[in-house]
Amino acid sequence: MVALQDQPRLAQHPEVMRARGLLHRQVERAAGALPVLGVGRELGHDAAAGVVGPVGIYGFARPKPERADELERLLLSFVEPTRAEPGSMQYQVHRDAADPGTLVFYELWRSADDLRAHLARPELAHFQQHRMDYLREDLEIHWLTPLSA
Repeated sequence: MVALQDQPRLAQHPEVMRARGLLHRQVERAAGALPVLGVGRELGHDAAAGVVGPVGIYGFARPKPERADELERLLLSFVEPTRAEPGSMQYQVHRDAADPGTLVFYELWRSADDLRAHLARPELAHFQQHRMDYLREDLEIHWLTPLSA
């Protein structure tokens, strides 16, 4: 049991704050406030609304151990088709060097409309619907507005 005087400090612990944020975003997503694809910081209904010019995203995929190889193959299968899409400027899949169980992806698109078109592709829509079959926690997605070209 946590002593009463330790509760404020515990509330500021990074893992507690992360769990609180994930829960908050799950509630927002259920209410329709977030896009279907994963979670992120302050995405709003359309994180790319009003963005003119390039837009990027990076994200973390933390697979269930028994599905890790399968998820890696699936994400890698998206690389070449995605790079061939109109507006795709960069698409990379990485393994986190500090946490080899975490896959990291980075995408850069000519415009928000190009990224929206990509996310609407059938294979991505299917993945979005079934992602939790592979993941131990939802995708952590961060939308980016590039400052340099």
